[in-house]
Amino acid sequence: MHSDISFLEIIFRLSLFSLLSYKLYSLARTYLIPMLTSQIIEEKKEQSALLDKEKLLVSTQHRVKGQIYNQKQMFTLLERNVQEWHKTNQEENKEIEKETKRLIKDVQEKRTDQLTNITLINNIVTCLPQALEQVTLKLEKQYQSDAGKKLLIGVMDQMASPSMVSIKNR
Repeated sequence: MHSDISFLEIIFRLSLFSLLSYKLYSLARTYLIPMLTSQIIEEKKEQSALLDKEKLLVSTQHRVKGQIYNQKQMFTLLERNVQEWHKTNQEENKEIEKETKRLIKDVQEKRTDQLTNITLINNIVTCLPQALEQVTLKLEKQYQSDAGKKLLIGVMDQMASPSMVSIKNR
């Protein structure tokens, strides 16, 4: 092997290497380390912002879930109230229908009674003059004077008196 490199050359190369190393170290310390530190700080800020957004998203998600749960409960309660109202309304309608049927039945009974009374009154109005005439004639024949008419008028007065009417209504 051939070695033409002298001792001074080795020292010179070592000193050049050390100067170059020192200059690279100072450049790295001056430019590279601050740049890397600022990037690390920015990454930490970005990570912190993302964590804050995640916390906000999680809290919003919990709040929305709570609101959905509350709305489901309110809907269930509202549905139950509507069902109760509907049931009560149906019962009231049934009661009203029963009352209406009863009233219709009562009105029909009263109408039947009224028709019976009207028929009776019409018969009385039609027959009474003839009956009075026949009774008057019979009483005149039997008593052969005005005494029969007076007796008939007395009987009619008694029938028209309030005490007689109240006895008939009992």
